Amino acid sequence: MHVEIKVTEGPAKGQTFTFREPDCFLFGRAADARISLPDDPYISRHHFLLEISPPDCRVTELNSKNGMFVNGVRYGGRKPPEPGVIQAPAGDREVRLKDGDEIAVGDTVMKVRIEIKDRFKETKTRLRQPYYIGEDSEILPDAESQKGKDSPIDFLWSLLRDKEKARDSSEIPVIEGYDIKEEIGRGGMSIVFRAVDRSTGKTVAIKTMRPSVAMNAESIRLFQREIKITSRLKHKNIVEVLDYGKTETVFFFVLEFVEGTDLERYLNSQGGRLELDEAVSIMLQVLEGLAYSHRIKLKMTFPDGREKRIAGIVHRDLKPENILLTRSRDILVPKLADFGLSKSFESAGLSNMTLAGQVAGTPVYWPREQITHYRYLSPVTDVFSIAAVFYEMLTGAYVREGFRKMYDECERRKRTPGVADYMAVISENPPIPIRERQSDIPKAVAAVIDRAIQEVEVPSDEEKMRSVLAGLRYADAGVFREELLAACKKAGVMIQLPQE
Repeated sequence: MHVEIKVTEGPAKGQTFTFREPDCFLFGRAADARISLPDDPYISRHHFLLEISPPDCRVTELNSKNGMFVNGVRYGGRKPPEPGVIQAPAGDREVRLKDGDEIAVGDTVMKVRIEIKDRFKETKTRLRQPYYIGEDSEILPDAESQKGKDSPIDFLWSLLRDKEKARDSSEIPVIEGYDIKEEIGRGGMSIVFRAVDRSTGKTVAIKTMRPSVAMNAESIRLFQREIKITSRLKHKNIVEVLDYGKTETVFFFVLEFVEGTDLERYLNSQGGRLELDEAVSIMLQVLEGLAYSHRIKLKMTFPDGREKRIAGIVHRDLKPENILLTRSRDILVPKLADFGLSKSFESAGLSNMTLAGQVAGTPVYWPREQITHYRYLSPVTDVFSIAAVFYEMLTGAYVREGFRKMYDECERRKRTPGVADYMAVISENPPIPIRERQSDIPKAVAAVIDRAIQEVEVPSDEEKMRSVLAGLRYADAGVFREELLAACKKAGVMIQLPQE
């Protein structure tokens, strides 16, 4: 099963792009566009975004000057359409693509090919699996859009999906060896429970994958492999993975229970921002844990005896909610939560784009390459995200403008923001230097933070992208921490860290 985009006309004629896993595809004049046409005046810098999660594929026009055409219909465009042009309704910028659809912008024409082999066989195999629950990463068309066209298997699939979505909110799982007490949180992919380990009597946190999120047999193998890797992260500033497994209906992992709160709630309780000395204390500890993960070297042995060396683990979803806070005497001690799990989800076919148009993660803390190059992320991307969190701790604001306006517009239209919405904001709103938000931050400290949130349009080539970004920001969280610590000492910032 795959999606193929073939350029049939225009300067890039003959290029073919094949997608077997979730990915994003930016088209425009920007350097980081998958097809970049910098000399074509008809095309905008960020013209449209293709979001692909085979077999699902959709295209969104990004407020371009001339719009895009899908099967002869013009979508978006700031410039009024020429006489005789069929224009989609105002605000209608997104199209879910089908096999054979055609996208046209200026002289460039692309043909969409969506191939699904042995669909009945694949679906029947998944349905036989006792642990299979709900939607797979291989999404079938939603029931509403396919009324009157569903095959019997598709109709059965939609019924199963609806049933499993209902289970998301109605069932507390039964996991051998643990007494689950109560739900304490939930996200787009998971639900967290407070529980007691019967063998030790200790309180633990159990995170379960929501029943509406599911995987095939190969994805299960990859998921378990990645969880095994992340369970080997042992650091005082990282929430420890204690156990993992599956029942007939759910995948789970057991985590140390952190008595306290998270950074998001703590910020809210303090009026939205912290004083510099308190924020620095938290940040230096977070960077210590993050540096440990960026530099760790692991060896993994496969069942057939092969060995693979893992050099560094990238978090990919750093945000205040994922930084838990407890106390050691009078000092706040942060612990990174969900560490590496977004990476594990992607390896298991549950990427940041779980279904084209949907987002897992928090893009307000993302650099642009997390959308344009999200399959090839490195520690440099984490550096931006954690710096964006630090920025918010000190200023009470996001690193860039545009998000609140976008949220208001999506709420007005009664829809959830998608990848293209975030891309539109990120591409048009560069990070704002921190002293423009908070002028009393010492210049030395501000310079370190401002470097960590720099971004440019990077080449589509993976190696060149990583090289450019490593020179632009800091190579990893360890280098960032060293520079921040030196700047704080230079500025005379009081630093309080817990005693070993």
